[in-house]
Parts: sequence; structure tokens; C-alpha cells
Amino acid sequence: MTLEGLGVALLPERLVSAEIASGELHRVEADWVPEPLSFYARFAPARAGLYVEKAAQIAKDAMRPSYLDQ
Repeated sequence: MTLEGLGVALLPERLVSAEIASGELHRVEADWVPEPLSFYARFAPARAGLYVEKAAQIAKDAMRPSYLDQ
């Protein structure tokens, strides 16, 4: 919807970096910052296998604020 010009969105930079680079989307500076988001997952590594370990790593990476990584 944001690409259609219907407002603003709070999105992880890694998901919209191409659109920002092309000028389709623009970063809006604001004084407001969202509350930290907590994410919990439990699994037994010995039984979960590589799929669950990879999914957990992807979720962890996605939750990391990209603006702090710069």
C-alpha cells in the first residue's frame, strides 16, 4: 500500500532496501520510535533439526533493528 502512495509504513530496511535505493520509497525521519519487540521460541535442538535452527536465525536477524546495524 505504501508503494501505491497510501501512507507510511514501518518496515525492516532489509526488506525495502531496493525500493529505497530506486527512490520508490523514502525514509521519513520521526521523533517516535516503536517499543522494542520481544520474540521467544523454544525448541529442543537435538530434535529440531537444521530447518528450525535456520528459521530461528532468520527470525533473530529480522528482529534486529537495521538502523542500529549501520
